[in-house]
Amino acid sequence: MGEVVATVVLVLVVAVLAGVVWRSLQRSADVERRALDEDPDPFRDLRR
Repeated sequence: MGEVVATVVLVLVVAVLAGVVWRSLQRSADVERRALDEDPDPFRDLRR
């Protein structure tokens, strides 16, 4: 019985960690996309 409980807890922990990682990846992708939308040429100032 203890093995079943340990397995369920392990699966839940892995699922929560995967969700946190996925959400942070989505958020960083959104930030990059928004930054690109605001400034289509971020290196324009460096070329002047």
